[in-house]
Amino acid sequence: MSSQTKRPESLLQFLFMLVKSLITGLPRLLIRNIIRIVIISLALVVIHTYLLVDVNEGFWYSPWNRFSGMVNVRNHNTGAITFWAVAMFFLAQLWRRSRSKGLMKTLGEIISLPV
Repeated sequence: MSSQTKRPESLLQFLFMLVKSLITGLPRLLIRNIIRIVIISLALVVIHTYLLVDVNEGFWYSPWNRFSGMVNVRNHNTGAITFWAVAMFFLAQLWRRSRSKGLMKTLGEIISLPV
């Protein structure tokens, strides 16, 4: 029992223990999440730039180009914000599921979905 930490004897000690563990674990949590946010943001900028410059061939909306609605283009009210929000939701869910179940099982579940 001496090797373990002392158990709290009151609610105040328990709350103090919770706050102390939150403060000591916060830097590691922040660093891990900040790195993840930076990586995802850079990937989104690269994908958005590729769609805007290469696939859409610039800023102007073209009704013949299917990808024009995915990028935020000038003089046209598109659903670009909605598209990227939904895309990020699915990517975050894919990331979460692959971390909990494994990448191969998650990909197998996606492939077995009905079309």
